[in-house]
Amino acid sequence: MNYHPYLNNNDKYFNFLFLSLWLLVLSSDDGHNSIVNVAKSLCEEAQASSIKPHVDIPIISSKISISNFLPDPDLAIVCGSTKSLLGYPPWTSPLTEIMWLSSHYKCSYFEFHSVLYQYAQSQQRYGK
Repeated sequence: MNYHPYLNNNDKYFNFLFLSLWLLVLSSDDGHNSIVNVAKSLCEEAQASSIKPHVDIPIISSKISISNFLPDPDLAIVCGSTKSLLGYPPWTSPLTEIMWLSSHYKCSYFEFHSVLYQYAQSQQRYGK
């Protein structure tokens, strides 16, 4: 069983953290909303003088990782004929394997199994 590293025992959802699979369904609004939420948070903290007014990359990175409290996905299945992340922020998952399905509507077992099989056959190559 996998333990979710970002949440502690005091969390009200602790009983659900011993999972071997995380499934997260996102829409095109999720990428935009995460950027808006991080920007709002940074503005509020800058006004309250809890962070320096000059915002740099490490500060933004820490806010993005806090706002996305789920682990980075290993596999992203994008539905639709357009080869696009549809607003999902690519910097949150640089090692995610991205696979496409023609549509989520009436997706057959064979189509879904085919995507999982392709993922199982893929190899991640780090670096060069």
